[in-house]
Amino acid sequence: MYEFLKLFKKATGDLDRLYEKNVRKYLGGGRVVNRGIAQTLKVNPEKFGLFNNGITIVAEDLAINSDSFLLTEPYVVNGCQTTKTIWQVLNEKLDTGASQLTSEI
Repeated sequence: MYEFLKLFKKATGDLDRLYEKNVRKYLGGGRVVNRGIAQTLKVNPEKFGLFNNGITIVAEDLAINSDSFLLTEPYVVNGCQTTKTIWQVLNEKLDTGASQLTSEI
C-alpha cells in the first residue's frame, strides 16, 4: 500500500486527490482509531491485517500485467484513515533515513 501511495503522490503531486470521492476525509492522527493504527504499524505490523477492516479503491480502469496493476483514476472510497496513517507512519520511518520500524511512537 505504501508503494502505491508513493507512486500516486509522485504521479499527481497531491496525495489528497486520492480521497476526492471519499465521503469522510482524513480525521487526523490524534483520533483514537488512527493512533491505534499507527501503534499497530509501529509495534506489531504483523498483526495489521487482523486489526484492519480493509481498504476499498475504485478506478476508472484496471490493466493487469504479470507482476503489477495499472489503475486509471483510482480513488480510496473506504480506508482513508488507514491509508493516510500508513502514509504518515511509513513515510516518517522509511523515507527519513530510518532503516526499520521501531516501537517508538
